[in-house]
Amino acid sequence: MNLRTIANSKIQGINKDLNIFLRISDGYTQGNGARQIPLYLPDVEIKGQLQAADEEFLKQQDGLNLESVYRNLYISGNLDGVVRSRIKGGDLVIISNEEWLIVKVLEHWSDWVKVLICLQSQ
Repeated sequence: MNLRTIANSKIQGINKDLNIFLRISDGYTQGNGARQIPLYLPDVEIKGQLQAADEEFLKQQDGLNLESVYRNLYISGNLDGVVRSRIKGGDLVIISNEEWLIVKVLEHWSDWVKVLICLQSQ
């Protein structure tokens, strides 16, 4: 039973899925001065449900002088957060021409994932 599909079908009347592009990190190369330059696999278009960040997360950020924009993103499939030992992470999602970094996997199930994303400077 795919609970995300059931819940998502009920939410569509209020908050429709968005077309997003997933840009999976493929490691990095080195530029001048040993500067790391990220490499990405070709973009993949998928549907995702964008929602406000959880109140609990926002409370944790209170007083840390962070001025970033965070959202939760639900998608079918699986993503990983940063796994430095495997040189993984730094995956991006493109939503309405805005670049968002996947900063944390909040829920990881067999057929869907909830991730925390942070808007990147343009």
